[in-house]
Amino acid sequence: MRIASIAFVILLAPLTGCAFYDLDVEGKRCALPEHPCPAGYQCVPSADGGSVCKKGAPDGGPDGADAGPCREGQTACPSYEELAVCRDGKWDYQECAEGEYCFDPGGQMAADCIALCTGTSDCTDIVDDYYCDEDGRCKPKGDCTDSGVVVDQDRCSPDLKQVLHCSSETGVDEVVDTCTTGEYCDVYQKACLSYCDDDSGCNPGSSCNPKTRKCIPMNLCQSDADCPGAICVGAPAGACVKPPTTQVTTHGGAADLECYTGDPPADTGPASCRLTGRVVKFFSRLQIEYDPAIEVALHPIEQVLSGTPGEPSHRADVTDDGSGMAQYTFDSVPTGATYVMSVSCDGECSPYDLHTLYTFSVYLRADECQAGGGQIDMGAPALLSVNYPTYNEAAGVSDPDRGLLLGWLKDCKDPSDKIENGTGGISMDHEILYYLPVSGAHDLEDTDTNPPGFFAAANVMPIRGVAGALVLDQSSPVSLRARPVRVFPGQASLVVFDKPKKPAD
Repeated sequence: MRIASIAFVILLAPLTGCAFYDLDVEGKRCALPEHPCPAGYQCVPSADGGSVCKKGAPDGGPDGADAGPCREGQTACPSYEELAVCRDGKWDYQECAEGEYCFDPGGQMAADCIALCTGTSDCTDIVDDYYCDEDGRCKPKGDCTDSGVVVDQDRCSPDLKQVLHCSSETGVDEVVDTCTTGEYCDVYQKACLSYCDDDSGCNPGSSCNPKTRKCIPMNLCQSDADCPGAICVGAPAGACVKPPTTQVTTHGGAADLECYTGDPPADTGPASCRLTGRVVKFFSRLQIEYDPAIEVALHPIEQVLSGTPGEPSHRADVTDDGSGMAQYTFDSVPTGATYVMSVSCDGECSPYDLHTLYTFSVYLRADECQAGGGQIDMGAPALLSVNYPTYNEAAGVSDPDRGLLLGWLKDCKDPSDKIENGTGGISMDHEILYYLPVSGAHDLEDTDTNPPGFFAAANVMPIRGVAGALVLDQSSPVSLRARPVRVFPGQASLVVFDKPKKPAD
C-alpha cells in the first residue's frame, strides 16, 4: 500500500509543483541583497535573529517578492544604493547618501545605510567575520581559511590550472594567475610554467621529468643544515648521506682513501685513445656471453644529464672474444672528456636479455692512455633484464614511471677491492635506499655497504640529481665526493665511486 502511495505522489507531482516548492523554500535562510527569496516569497526576520523565506504573493517589496504588509520599522536593502523602511504596512524607499551604501548583515543588525569602508577593521567594528571588499563594502568572510590550506601563501588549484592565494583577511581564494594552454601550475614554485622537454625548460635546481613533462626539484642540499641527522656530501649542491658508524675496510684489509682527499693531477697525453674491455655483469663482474644485438655506446655526460641522451657520440664494435664471451672496442675516443657508458640489447639477447644500464661518469685521462700504449682497458657493466625488477622492487613494487639507481664504492689503490662499511645517498626523491650483500638479494636491515660495495635506491624520480657516499676513517667521516647522475623511467643508472680522474678546473 505504501509503494502505491509513493507512486501516486510521483504522478501527482507535476500537477502540484507549488506544494513541493513550498517544502523546498519555506523557512530557508535569506539575506538582502545577496540572497533574496524567489518569486512568491518574502525575506522576513526569524525568531533566532536571522531571516527566512515565507510564502506570499509578490507586492514589489525590497526583495522583489515580498507579500502582505511589512512589519513597522522593518528595514531592508533592495540594492546597495537605497534603503527600504516599513511605514504603515508599506515599504518606503530612500537613497543612501553619497559615500554610503545599504548594508544588511542578515539578522545580526538592522539593515541601514552606512559609510563605505576603507579597511577590514571598519567592518569588524560593526559585525564579526566581515571584510572590506575592493568597492568599499563589508562582505562576509569566505571559508578558504577553514579548508586546511596555508593562508597568505600561494598554492596551485587542484586541477593545476591556476595559482591561488587564500587571504587570511577575507577568507576568500584570490586568483593570482591562470595558466594558459601549454602551461601547468608547478606545485613546488607555485607558478605557471610551460611543460618541459628537457632540463633547459626548468629553473636551476630543478629537472624535467620526461613522463609528466614537469620540472621537479632535485632536492640538492646546500649545507649540513639541510640534512637533519645526515651530512651534505657535495655542498653547496649535494646529497644528504647518513654518517657511517663503523671503520672503513675492504676485503683486503685497510682501505686506501688517498685519492678521495686530494685533487687529480694535470692531464697530458694523446688527444684520443682506444677504449676496450669485457662486457660484464655489474654485480658479479662475470663476463656476458656474446650476442650480436648487444650495444655498448658512449654519450656526452651533459647531454645525458639534461634528459635527452639521443644518439650516442660513439658506438663500440662488440665481438666474440674467441671464447663465446662479449668484448667491446672503441677505436678512437677523445681524451680529457667525461662520458656516460650505456650497455643495452637491441632486441632479444641470448641467453639473457639486457636491461639498459647507464654508467656515470667515465673520464678518459690522456696520461693513462699514454701509459697503456694508446689504450685504456675498462669493463662495461651490464644488467640482466630479469634482475631489474628484483632490485627495483625492494619495497614491494617496481614503478614503471621511475627508475633504479646503483652506487658502487671502490678502493683507491686497488679498484678490484670494494669498500665496506660505507654509506650512500642521493638527492632525488626515491622509495627506499638499501645495501646489497654478497648474495645480491636486497637486505633492508643493512645500514652500510657489504663486501660487494654496493648500495641501491629503488623507484627513483626520473630526473637529474647527485649521488654521494661517506666512509668513517679514524672516527672522522670522509667524503668519496658527490657525483652527478640521472635516472630515466624504467631504466637503471650506475654511479661508480672510484679514483677521481678529472683534473681540477
